[in-house]
Amino acid sequence: MLRDEDREILANCWLSEFLFAAYNTPREQRRPFAVFIDGTAAVSSLRAPDRHEHHAGEKIPAAFLLRPAGTQFFEGGIQNPLLNGLTSACRVHLIFRHQNEVDATYFGKLVKLPELSSHRVKHEQRVPMQFQDGHDLVTLVDESDSWQDGEQQGGSEADGTTDSTTRTSGTNEGSTETRGTKRDEHSLRRTVNEAKAAATGSSESSAQANGSTHTTSTNWARTSSRGGSKTYKQSLVPRIVVRDIITSVQFFTTEEQLMEAASQIASAPTGTAFLYIGGRGTVKVCFPLPKKPFRLAPRFGHKKTESLWQLVTARPEYATAEDIAAQREAFTEHLAARLHGLAGNLECGGTPATRLLLSADLSMPQRTYLSRSEAA
Repeated sequence: MLRDEDREILANCWLSEFLFAAYNTPREQRRPFAVFIDGTAAVSSLRAPDRHEHHAGEKIPAAFLLRPAGTQFFEGGIQNPLLNGLTSACRVHLIFRHQNEVDATYFGKLVKLPELSSHRVKHEQRVPMQFQDGHDLVTLVDESDSWQDGEQQGGSEADGTTDSTTRTSGTNEGSTETRGTKRDEHSLRRTVNEAKAAATGSSESSAQANGSTHTTSTNWARTSSRGGSKTYKQSLVPRIVVRDIITSVQFFTTEEQLMEAASQIASAPTGTAFLYIGGRGTVKVCFPLPKKPFRLAPRFGHKKTESLWQLVTARPEYATAEDIAAQREAFTEHLAARLHGLAGNLECGGTPATRLLLSADLSMPQRTYLSRSEAA
């Protein structure tokens, strides 16, 4: 396994070779390149070739794609010069989710800085109010409609019977007696008149009458009436308008806007990122999630996964720790022999040489340089 110092040395060597070739290739022979650097912190101590004299202001047709795994892998954190230089030099930034507070705040400032505004409204207090906006001439119509419908039906029936009997009976009986005297003075005559009458009578009468009457009458009546009226009247009616009046406005502070961007970065779902392009702003992009082609055939998927794992682990990049230790020990022995040979050649030429002792122990952090006399 390579230590951090070894990885840093190799990364700087490869990048220096690329930059040397890019700057020293004739202009007519140059072609565009793309450099992918995974783990930018490994080249944090890079010192680019000195091109201030020969390559001042010269540009090379190369595109650098850098993937820093957060800010905490750089020496000094967010104060690292390389991190800040890359942030300011790169025009396109693709920022995925960062759960670390320092990383989310740092990249949140990067994507939110072009959009900061002291006039971004946080809350508006609105109160509805009524206003009179002139008058309207309105014609009022008063319309009434009345109707009446009635039906009446009736009848009467009467029966009568008359029966009367009259009977009259009477008896009359009377007696009359008349007596008178008449004297004549001259003749001395006296006349006596006497009359007597008696009468008896009786009468009887009888009458009987019978009668019967029957009377029937029927009456029917229906009435229907309808009436209505319509009255037009013009009047001026005030026109009322209701408007929301802003009584107070509250704005977002700079810290609130930056923390809002940091919160969005920390809570971004899987497959989402923020694409920031210098001079154009920030947009939210989504990437398609990997599909599961073997979800309906798990046994076949497991078989394919095993075959892929065997193919990958057979490559030298995925060697075991024992194989890497053996290769490192062999490389160390070969390097020591090579250096000892070079030291012998220099000694034969009359130049004092030093002897290099290398240890194959991976746990030793230092290499010791001894002179020839000290080694003896």
